[in-house]
Amino acid sequence: MKITGFHLALLLASLTSAMLAGVFLAFSDVVMRSLAKADGGAQAMQIINREVFFSVFGVLLWGMLITALAIMGYALLHLNGPAKLMVVAAALLYGVGVGVVSGLFNVPMNNLLDAMAWPSTQTTAYFQASYVPDWKAWNHVRTAACITAAACYLAALLTE
Repeated sequence: MKITGFHLALLLASLTSAMLAGVFLAFSDVVMRSLAKADGGAQAMQIINREVFFSVFGVLLWGMLITALAIMGYALLHLNGPAKLMVVAAALLYGVGVGVVSGLFNVPMNNLLDAMAWPSTQTTAYFQASYVPDWKAWNHVRTAACITAAACYLAALLTE
């Protein structure tokens, strides 16, 4: 098999999606649980939410949306069979499971938390009772979407 730029794109998309899934999983499993127990957890999360946009993670997260669309466009025009289906599935999983979920749920929750005063018993109560469980639930969706997209990209690469 001759390795093309498209094959490399599939490999990088798979690796990036898997890497992002790992970050999401670590955040839900360790970071959020720890922040919920910390006295300044809500404040720490406010800071994390401001910093994420200027991080490698933020670039990879949103850059994968563009990459997923580009790879899907190429696949729709140039592929047939299972590889095409796997690429389309991966792009839809990532686009909906990460892009849409982030835009409709996690980011609005982050913005609401950011607008709250700290220190404040109201902020702490909201953070522990609503923010943490709801944010984690949607973050689990993002984790599952990323790892499934990674598997689909890898399956496309192996069948292409």
